[in-house]
Amino acid sequence: PTNNKLYCMMATLNYQSIAVVDETGPALVMKHEPAEGGSNLCFAAVFDSNENYWYWCNDKYLYRAQKLDTKTILWSENDDDWSANDVKAFGQEFTDDKVGADFIVWEEGKKNYLISIVESTDNKVSVIDVTTGVPKKPKIFKSSGLESTVKNGQKVTWGSSWTAPLGGENAGKAFFTPDAKPESANEKVDSLFQLEKLDFEAEKAYFVGGGMAAPAQWHDGFTCKTKIARAGKGRQEIDSR
Repeated sequence: PTNNKLYCMMATLNYQSIAVVDETGPALVMKHEPAEGGSNLCFAAVFDSNENYWYWCNDKYLYRAQKLDTKTILWSENDDDWSANDVKAFGQEFTDDKVGADFIVWEEGKKNYLISIVESTDNKVSVIDVTTGVPKKPKIFKSSGLESTVKNGQKVTWGSSWTAPLGGENAGKAFFTPDAKPESANEKVDSLFQLEKLDFEAEKAYFVGGGMAAPAQWHDGFTCKTKIARAGKGRQEIDSR
């Protein structure tokens, strides 16, 4: 967002909420209210260029929060003055065979798309047009360049994605990496994959090798527009490259 603060989904024993992190530490912004109840974990979230905060909880719905920078922040779940919940839920077509475990925003032709790689045996790619603030139904593209991650008929989960911040050599590039089990000798996933282009006519997504990543069951796929700052005293900047 334009306020250059980091927003994320936070889970407690009793509820989930949107949280914000800056140099003063983490704070609560707004409670998440599932469209149909339940306690599905919310784990994919990103801002688009219109300041809409999109997130997904694997419950068949896509959620949109707006104007988060205007909300009252709280330091305790026991505070009484939570901001009014104006999150909008869209569904029920956003199922786990249509949306991946983490997504990025792809801007092309004055449009905004949520892009994720669906858990599948052949690395299908989910493309959701969110330009108007109301998401269209997901389109499923074939992928090219991810063949090395195919696991003999087993599904691959792509739980981490990033868009590199401005100022570095990878500025604006989108990266994905699949989940792995580092303790397993059979898990050799150690690569990032860069989304190079989307062919909307052929409905195909093209990826190229994007560097190395330590094998991990789940990376934190934060997306920062400008720079990453360490929360706490000193506000030390981290090299954006």
